[in-house]
Amino acid sequence: MSDPARPQRSKDLLAESPYFDATRLLVVPPGGQPRRVGVGASMRLFERFGISEQHPASPPATPPAAWMKTPLMRWDDDVWLEGSHAANILPPDDCILAMAHFKFGPDSLRRIASAISWKAHANNGAKYHFYARLLQRMQASGQGFVGQDSRRFESNADLVAAGLMVVPAELASG
Repeated sequence: MSDPARPQRSKDLLAESPYFDATRLLVVPPGGQPRRVGVGASMRLFERFGISEQHPASPPATPPAAWMKTPLMRWDDDVWLEGSHAANILPPDDCILAMAHFKFGPDSLRRIASAISWKAHANNGAKYHFYARLLQRMQASGQGFVGQDSRRFESNADLVAAGLMVVPAELASG
């Protein structure tokens, strides 16, 4: 995580970090807005390494905008998007796309230190103090990121099987 060199292709990035957490984060009720039903990998790691127990101020709650992006499958004069998190139309309940998000990877140590010193991101970079503590504890214990719900990514079918992605029937058959 101290190497500033970044993979040039997605397959190289996946070769370096081939695991994902196979736990559902959200559901989309028919005709409704997405609803969060699980916690992400960062919170799992904070709990596993006692970050929230050790420090009286537990990690800040993740705002919904941070864990959900709104994909637009169609665009016309009647559809608008506010940032990347909200649209004026309901999302389809038969299509959930998974987003590969690599919080820790090449150059992470420098990026975490920068976020702390610049007080960048939400709450003046408060969460990055927790990331720094997490990495210190992980290194001291000799443990890694893989947990009981981690699965090796081989194809998009793995994301569908874990319930992280829902593909419309007309796209799944072709």
